Amino acid sequence: MKRNRIGRRGGLPRVAEQLLWLANGLADSSSRAEDHFWDERLAAAVDQLLQGEDEETLTTALDHLSTASAHAYDELADMIESRAEGALRSNEHHDVLLIAAPVMAWSRYRIPAAPIAAAVMANLRVQLKAHILASNVKLALADFLFSPDQLPQGYCATADFASHLGKAA
Repeated sequence: MKRNRIGRRGGLPRVAEQLLWLANGLADSSSRAEDHFWDERLAAAVDQLLQGEDEETLTTALDHLSTASAHAYDELADMIESRAEGALRSNEHHDVLLIAAPVMAWSRYRIPAAPIAAAVMANLRVQLKAHILASNVKLALADFLFSPDQLPQGYCATADFASHLGKAA
């Protein structure tokens, strides 16, 4: 008599298990070569999930690691954040990095969300290129002052936002 296969009850999805395995491998590595090996594979897995907009798997893996292994949790969280803010490379010749500069950290008043004047944008561009960024950096600035509730929520939305700004540069 044929028996039905018993499904995986209460277990993590396979993709989340792969993230756990890669993050633990990176956390436990003991040499630069081994770090590079695990880092490349974890970056590829995270990129695939960000491109597929699979936010749930990323948060599931982070939630599991938060109680299981603090060091692996840190490695996975750093990788997810850096890959989301790095926009998954907008093309093969340039790396993209999303930088958020808070203008106001706390206020009991309504935080303004409005376009930034062209003269202020030009001045900001000159100051960033002269004092903060390298000489050959391409810069794209959002010409809008975002309030915190307008910023992307989650890793996948952040990666998408960074990708759009990267293509604009």
